[in-house]
Amino acid sequence: MDDYLEFLVRMPGAFPGSTALGQARSAGRFTPVHDAWWDQARKIHGERDGTRSLIEVLLPGRHLPHEHVVAGPATALRAGAMTADAAALEARKATQAETEPAQATDQPIVGQAVGDGDIAA
Repeated sequence: MDDYLEFLVRMPGAFPGSTALGQARSAGRFTPVHDAWWDQARKIHGERDGTRSLIEVLLPGRHLPHEHVVAGPATALRAGAMTADAAALEARKATQAETEPAQATDQPIVGQAVGDGDIAA
């Protein structure tokens, strides 16, 4: 499907009946999460713009693991953030969380000075 995404972004009306979508569904690459996100995006943005947003949600699949490209729209959908940018951000966050070492719990939170909250009023 990746080969067609650039074309389909410009021609979103071709996406619903495309061979690429059928193949992606058959291969399990287009999941129920994608369908749910697409349904909600079309309700909010209309058929054309909702479909274009979905295609943009799929584009990060070129360089992110599939499970993160699914996690992105799943998280965005739960949050009601029905934009391609929100889904892509969540996909990148999922990738980053997997690749960064766990932060020690005794580290101060960024922007919080050590000792904040330790002073009795």
